[in-house]
Amino acid sequence: MTMLLRNEQNNLNNNNSYTDNINNRADLVQRLTYDVLDIIFSHLSFRERIRSTRVSKGWRCFLLTWPDLWNTIADHHVNLDTNLLPYLPYFRGQYVRTVRMPEFSQQSTRFLINQSCRYIETLEVPCRPATFVSVHDLLLFTCDTLTYLTLHSGVGDALLDTVLDHCPNLISFQYLLSGGFYNLSTPHNEQTIHHNKEYQRRIKLRRLVLDIPLEEQRVLSVLSRCPNLSQLQLRSSGLQFDYFDAILRFIHHYLLRIEYLRLFGASAQQPSSSFSSSLPRSSSSFPSLLPSSSQPQQPCLRELWLIGTDEESTAHILPLMHRHQAALTSLHIRSPLTPNVMHHLGSFSYPAMTELYIQLTHFSPLASDLCNLIHHAPNLTDVSLTSFTATDTFSDLVLDALPSSIQRFKLQLGYNLIHDIVTSEALGRFLKRSTHIQEFHLPNIQAMDDDILDLLSSQHISTLETLDVSSNEHITDVGLRRFVDNYHQQQHIRQVKWLNLGQCSLVTSNSIAYVKEKLSTTKIYT
Repeated sequence: MTMLLRNEQNNLNNNNSYTDNINNRADLVQRLTYDVLDIIFSHLSFRERIRSTRVSKGWRCFLLTWPDLWNTIADHHVNLDTNLLPYLPYFRGQYVRTVRMPEFSQQSTRFLINQSCRYIETLEVPCRPATFVSVHDLLLFTCDTLTYLTLHSGVGDALLDTVLDHCPNLISFQYLLSGGFYNLSTPHNEQTIHHNKEYQRRIKLRRLVLDIPLEEQRVLSVLSRCPNLSQLQLRSSGLQFDYFDAILRFIHHYLLRIEYLRLFGASAQQPSSSFSSSLPRSSSSFPSLLPSSSQPQQPCLRELWLIGTDEESTAHILPLMHRHQAALTSLHIRSPLTPNVMHHLGSFSYPAMTELYIQLTHFSPLASDLCNLIHHAPNLTDVSLTSFTATDTFSDLVLDALPSSIQRFKLQLGYNLIHDIVTSEALGRFLKRSTHIQEFHLPNIQAMDDDILDLLSSQHISTLETLDVSSNEHITDVGLRRFVDNYHQQQHIRQVKWLNLGQCSLVTSNSIAYVKEKLSTTKIYT
């Protein structure tokens, strides 16, 4: 379909007429049933559907009478009030259900309102000071049908009350800070005093993301009106409150259906989708929401992120962890872990846990407590351990505790730490025990030498996708060439996708060139 559109567009550029030239390809529209055409065109983007109206009379006749032509308006560049002007006689605002636009003007907003697009269910748009009033009006215009709303706000929290007070059917609400912060008053005399404000009860709301600075009491007030949340992401304001202790206590006692919880300190960056960043592999977006009828009768916490928060917040996760330890699948902590908290975490049982991400700051818990935590999670597949401060937590004992099910492993230490914090012997035992290594990240880990590289290529060459040995002082040209030759000799084995050899002091430029020649499809960093 895409190739057909491209060919027809080329013909259009050559001034060929479509109105009188219905060839065999165009006749397909007349030969196929409505149901088949519905499936075909449903897979096209909004821009491709509009372009398809220029293929022939038959295509144009079908598309301009097809309700789903206007179902989804999602495009990076479309300007509603100008690009759709030629199609205005055929535009049917009552059929629009989804609008996703990274750029949104006042004119675009007025277009949606003037064309009676009042049945929008999914809306994702930015809001800047220049478009604040018009976006506010659009929210009120579509409030009764909105179910999935994402606002990229450059106006702070100015639209929060509008949404919570006027959108009764929301299932997912994501309010993301974007650009500068502006203090704007809510238009149309809807200004309210936020302190102890009572919001409308939103029993349908199951996903809430508040990535904006808010007072702690206001956050609690919002949460108290959303008893059925299953996915929650919050960011502390830093100025108004630094800890999540009161919020964690509230969640533990009142949000009994929570399954995914992500808490970010005021200075924490948004999570990346890359495992190599030491953050979870999963996208920063939450999993898709299941229909209410498919929800478990007794939901349990499955994923917990605590990033850039204070030790007070870390301590208050223990009641939640104790209650949900059997169901937890992912634990990600990039915050201070005191020895006492780590000791308690190591005493719980995690039979369902597959992902563990820990970045230590400020404190150095005992290695034995981290080992206990790992031992109590026998089904781990993804483990990332990071510390940039002096620590005795990571040692050979931790490597020996890792289960054979590990597929993705990262160990990253600060450059000021001693190089022999783990040994080559322990690293070798881990690789011999493991059965399916896909990603192996050991930047600045000097236990990684030629022998370990040989072991990695001999036992995991068929599964290895990513390898990071940057800032290494022991891997030589000889070891690196042997590693590459293993791939070259076994041509049926797919090559590693990603290889970081940056700042390896014993690897010469000639060997780097050799690697690039032999592993031509690999993305190599030097």
